[in-house]
Amino acid sequence: AGNVIVYPSGTWYGRVLTCHIPLLIDAYTSSSEELKSKLQPLFRGHLDTAW
Repeated sequence: AGNVIVYPSGTWYGRVLTCHIPLLIDAYTSSSEELKSKLQPLFRGHLDTAW
Protein backbone atom coordinates (compact mmCIF):
# COMPACT_ATOMS: atom_id res chain seq x y z
CA ALA A 1 0.00 0.00 0.00
CA GLY A 2 1.14 3.52 -0.68
CA ASN A 3 0.77 6.45 1.64
CA VAL A 4 1.62 8.87 -1.20
CA ILE A 5 0.17 8.62 -4.71
CA VAL A 6 1.49 10.93 -7.43
CA TYR A 7 -1.01 11.91 -10.13
CA PRO A 8 -1.45 11.81 -13.08
CA SER A 9 1.13 9.01 -13.31
CA GLY A 10 -0.53 7.04 -10.49
CA THR A 11 2.83 6.19 -8.91
CA TRP A 12 2.56 4.81 -5.37
CA TYR A 13 5.18 5.38 -2.67
CA GLY A 14 5.11 3.79 0.78
CA ARG A 15 6.71 4.46 4.14
CA VAL A 16 7.12 8.08 3.11
CA LEU A 17 8.20 10.34 5.96
CA THR A 18 8.13 14.12 6.11
CA CYS A 19 11.87 14.14 5.37
CA HIS A 20 11.13 12.55 1.95
CA ILE A 21 8.65 15.22 0.84
CA PRO A 22 11.21 17.74 -0.55
CA LEU A 23 12.75 14.99 -2.71
CA LEU A 24 9.32 13.89 -3.97
CA ILE A 25 8.38 17.43 -4.90
CA ASP A 26 11.72 18.13 -6.58
CA ALA A 27 11.64 14.84 -8.50
CA TYR A 28 8.22 15.51 -10.00
CA THR A 29 8.43 19.25 -10.56
CA SER A 30 11.72 18.89 -12.41
CA SER A 31 10.84 15.55 -14.12
CA SER A 32 14.34 14.39 -13.15
CA GLU A 33 14.89 10.66 -13.64
CA GLU A 34 17.99 10.90 -11.43
CA LEU A 35 15.92 12.26 -8.54
CA LYS A 36 13.15 9.72 -9.15
CA SER A 37 15.72 6.91 -8.96
CA LYS A 38 16.53 8.07 -5.40
CA LEU A 39 12.89 7.31 -4.53
CA GLN A 40 13.21 3.66 -5.62
CA PRO A 41 13.34 2.27 -2.04
CA LEU A 42 9.94 3.89 -1.41
CA PHE A 43 8.36 2.75 -4.71
CA ARG A 44 5.31 0.49 -4.28
CA GLY A 45 3.84 0.34 -7.79
CA HIS A 46 1.56 2.09 -10.26
CA LEU A 47 -2.17 2.59 -10.20
CA ASP A 48 -3.69 0.90 -13.23
CA THR A 49 -5.82 3.62 -14.76
CA ALA A 50 -6.81 1.61 -17.86
CA TRP A 51 -10.39 0.54 -17.09
